[in-house]
Amino acid sequence: MKKKTIRKTTIVMTVFGLLLSACGGGGGGGGGGGRSEAEPPAPPEYVATAYSTTDTPIATLFADPAVVAILQDYPFLLSMGASPQTAAQPIKFLQSYAFTMLSDDLLAEVDNKLAVLKPLPDAKLLSDTNVNELRVRPYVLPDPFVFLNGGKVTGANAWWEKRRPEILVLFETEKYGKAPGKPAAQRFEVIESNQPAFGGKALRKIVNIHVAYEPAAPVIQLVEYTPASKAGQKAPMMLRIGGSQAVSTFIDGANTPIPEASKWDPILQQRAIVPATPPAPGSAWDITPFLDAGFGISYYWLGGVDTDSNDGYFEGVRAFYDSSVNNETRAPDVWGAIGAWAWSTSRIMDYLATDPDVDALRISLHGDSRYGKTVLWAAAQDQRFAAVTTCCSGEGGAALSNRNFGETVANLTQNFPYHYARNFAKYANNEAELPADAHMLLALIAPRPVMLQTGRYDHAADPKGEFLAAVAATPVYELLGKQGLGALDWPPSGTLLSDIGYHMNNSGHGANDWQVHLDFLNKHVNP
Repeated sequence: MKKKTIRKTTIVMTVFGLLLSACGGGGGGGGGGGRSEAEPPAPPEYVATAYSTTDTPIATLFADPAVVAILQDYPFLLSMGASPQTAAQPIKFLQSYAFTMLSDDLLAEVDNKLAVLKPLPDAKLLSDTNVNELRVRPYVLPDPFVFLNGGKVTGANAWWEKRRPEILVLFETEKYGKAPGKPAAQRFEVIESNQPAFGGKALRKIVNIHVAYEPAAPVIQLVEYTPASKAGQKAPMMLRIGGSQAVSTFIDGANTPIPEASKWDPILQQRAIVPATPPAPGSAWDITPFLDAGFGISYYWLGGVDTDSNDGYFEGVRAFYDSSVNNETRAPDVWGAIGAWAWSTSRIMDYLATDPDVDALRISLHGDSRYGKTVLWAAAQDQRFAAVTTCCSGEGGAALSNRNFGETVANLTQNFPYHYARNFAKYANNEAELPADAHMLLALIAPRPVMLQTGRYDHAADPKGEFLAAVAATPVYELLGKQGLGALDWPPSGTLLSDIGYHMNNSGHGANDWQVHLDFLNKHVNP
């Protein structure tokens, strides 16, 4: 296939814009069916009469000289400015990404000072993005047990044979897009094996997974660690996808460094190394607790499969499987980047199922933020994955779209349109028409275990919305003989390790509690 010229775009953003881009976004058709009540109705309308850090858009605050005078005492807040990435959000929304600097005490202090000001005439006091529980509107959810023709699921057989396939198609056509199947050209190239790492606790293997015949086609670089203590045995494995190369993720102490990944260079007309740097001291992912527990860890950088940018369409795998011109002109139900990343996890599963050092029946997935959305969709499609653990998958992942809190469909489809099928934009500010919401994504994973780890200050990802999705998915787990979440009230008193697990830490967006994930996997995958 002939590669087209790649258009490059340079985007200048503030520090908050970079945080939102790196961590946020994370992360119609087929109507019919009943919808069930989700939670007690909220007040019909919320009226704001004063400026606040919870409700007022940053652009409104910066348009008032009296507010700017107050913020002179807070250089950190003043430095935010009203960039295109932050202007429409309230200050509290950004607490998701800077919770240590935007503490509750600081926000309360600023609110007390703002309260004495009289807003400018016609000032917009309510952000379109809500992080105030008082502004959550009443909503109902599509019923996972009601067929598109109005009939009802009466047992497990009806779920497996008819309703689950219906829901899967809804997500394919209306949200993530349709992906191709297993490529005929797929082949595995083991370029390194049995390399001692992590002080002898692991054996490292590096595998290139080729997904097309063309030299320009993306190649999945998989870095795999199996516990040395289980040499000669099949170990359970956790596959994590990430936005950084493996060489930028691990300091494994092996005699040879992890190689940098390569991509097709359209100028050189050959594969070229993508430069990457080792992690800063203290920032590397320490996988020794997993190794000590008998788990292997596999990792791959999704940028080598499909670039995480709107203008990177022709750098990625999607350009090899459809004839679209670009992200904007692809068919409405064609896969977006999340679909491509999820598809690539199945290609890795194809390989791991052949690896004599891996127990193919005990392979789990893990992802953070937009990659958390990815692994949920991957497991929904590919039932070979035994379990899923996520961190802050939020809107577009495990959080309910019908609940107007944190990021919204409008946010996602405006800021990250390339992540989703173009059809998804139909539901921006129209979430009530969604034929399937996050609880039904979790239901597609049932009865396999799934862990939702969130952060208390991650308002953008809506930790309560993830919990409520788990509550609404629980009846499907129960239908299939599992417990589900095991709680109804948020926040729970502690960590839940049921078939649907839930844990909320005191951090913001993307802060993994690895011990919680390990405890969950030990209970469900490696008891």
